[in-house]
Amino acid sequence: MSCPNLTSNDPILLIGAGPAQTDGILHGFYKCDRLICADGGVRHALAAGLRPDLVVGDFDSLIAQIPLDLQRFETPDQNFTDFEKALQCVVAPLVLATGVLGARLDHHMASFSTMLKSATPVIAFDEHSCVVMAPPNILLELELPTASPVSFYPMLEVQATTSGVAWPVTDETLSPDGLISTSNRMDGRNLQVFAKGPGLFCIFPLSSLHDLTDVMMSLVK
Repeated sequence: MSCPNLTSNDPILLIGAGPAQTDGILHGFYKCDRLICADGGVRHALAAGLRPDLVVGDFDSLIAQIPLDLQRFETPDQNFTDFEKALQCVVAPLVLATGVLGARLDHHMASFSTMLKSATPVIAFDEHSCVVMAPPNILLELELPTASPVSFYPMLEVQATTSGVAWPVTDETLSPDGLISTSNRMDGRNLQVFAKGPGLFCIFPLSSLHDLTDVMMSLVK
């Protein structure tokens, strides 16, 4: 799939067609300088008073609702989700994505699969949480309030070490059909996560989004 590139040295906000609140969109956009929408996500952007730099999708039921002066890229390819199509048009160190979680379970699962495959790191967030794949073989450190809920879920088998939580693991094999580390919580304020490879998804409270964005930008630049 060939598409126009939306390029930035800063994070780019991506809005999908799933559930997304205006407050959450503006919360995420605070850390971004450009905006891309996946198909129906353009409705959320316009409702929040934002004008996308690019809209990507098949537009089968949307074309009349897109202002004529917005750049669009139409792609009917059903081998990719709209989230994945939009990501393929992004050239940036990090993407913040909302409207890609919740609602239909199959869409939620497809979004996790897209994040796993994405060459660009993605922080996805909804009105409660944010989720990011731990950068492979790089120490992820984040400060969170004591007792904050955190979870670690392996989308692939991965060796992982976590500290600063009530139930840490040390060089443990985590896998979807084996040991996982969900329903955890902070035991102190300093979290450390190290994954020996891709696949470990980290889920944090939405309140950590801006700090997590700063940390990820420091790791990927």
